[in-house]
Amino acid sequence: MDKHKEYDWLDDPFNEEKQAEDLLRAQRSRNLGCLAVGLIVLGLFLVLIIGGSILIGTISAL
Repeated sequence: MDKHKEYDWLDDPFNEEKQAEDLLRAQRSRNLGCLAVGLIVLGLFLVLIIGGSILIGTISAL
């Protein structure tokens, strides 16, 4: 059995340009995920505030 692994020139693990692109892509993905979570939390907060004010207005009208 040949345990020698051939070097892959197409997927060079020491390619600094490719590593920089991968890091930038990962950072963008993380930033987009954080933005999405923040918008969802903001939306839920607004729904709770509006729902609560409607409920309070209904109770006080009684």
